[in-house]
Amino acid sequence: MNIFRAWRKGAVLLQTLVVALLLSYISVMIMSWVLQRYSLATRVYRKNVSMAHNSGYAMMQFAKWNTGTPSGTSGTLDGKTVTMTVGGATQMTVTTDPNQE
Repeated sequence: MNIFRAWRKGAVLLQTLVVALLLSYISVMIMSWVLQRYSLATRVYRKNVSMAHNSGYAMMQFAKWNTGTPSGTSGTLDGKTVTMTVGGATQMTVTTDPNQE
């Protein structure tokens, strides 16, 4: 009879270990998913802020009446440096540093 009791104790311990490993694996996968979602949301937010700064600076330059195509300039919007370069008569490129906080 002692063999069967020891076998049952071992089986219960093995089941407990398997359940603990499964729960830890599930929690790691959930945390990985949450971190990926957070990283994606942060990347999208920063891209949208950068695009808004670029568009705002371009519109500010073009809104000046009767000035023609502006020359290349640089300015600051919300603490971020925005650079504008003009190529040809109709092409204007506005860039920001996305890593600038």
